Amino acid sequence: AISLPSSEQKAIPKRTFPVKTNIREPSLKQEDQDDENEASANDSPTPNETAEAPQNNTENESPPATNTTVNNTNTETIAEERLTAAIKFLHDKGQFNIVIMGSGIGALRAHDFLKSITPVITDKKLKDRIEKPVRAFIMFNARNKFTTAADDYKDWFFDPEIPVLDIYTTTDRRNLYDVKKRGVLAKQDGALEYSQARVSEMSFETSWGENRLSRRIRSFLDARVQGVEVDNATIKN
Repeated sequence: AISLPSSEQKAIPKRTFPVKTNIREPSLKQEDQDDENEASANDSPTPNETAEAPQNNTENESPPATNTTVNNTNTETIAEERLTAAIKFLHDKGQFNIVIMGSGIGALRAHDFLKSITPVITDKKLKDRIEKPVRAFIMFNARNKFTTAADDYKDWFFDPEIPVLDIYTTTDRRNLYDVKKRGVLAKQDGALEYSQARVSEMSFETSWGENRLSRRIRSFLDARVQGVEVDNATIKN
């Protein structure tokens, strides 16, 4: 499991005019009013004293608001660095049968990372197969757009050889809307290894240590990315 930073949010638009507030003093009860009158009478100035009026000619006006912006740190760069470190950690442990699963915005980030590290073979005369560092990709309630992006992400299926499992639930309307658009893109790009899985409801009840979601993922892994055990393997840096 990889902890990724929260995605950047759009800056709050700058306020174009100050906001004036009308603060009204709370009404006093009769007893409190009598006590206040008595106190003001005792505090009234003597004939030889002059009372100075408060020099406050300003209205009840709030200070002009400043524009609130997001942190300048590039969170997407941090997310990519963490994904890179995770892949390197697995490689150092001798684990090369790797599948990435992303949820929500994390699915977008994982796919961007997958695209950056996956070699694409453009020369048809090249016979040697280039091994891919990630063998499959699983999405769970993936989003189609970053919070700071104006348009939807459309490059989901840049490599038709990578098996993709798109899992979604029906508890959020956005899931149904986004997965429908990804299905259209998959047909347009000829993604034969792409499949969708609908999970109507999530349950904590398990059978043989599995629930609906884990069983669906396990069947996908068994069918598409089964691992192979290699004895006496040597890791070369």
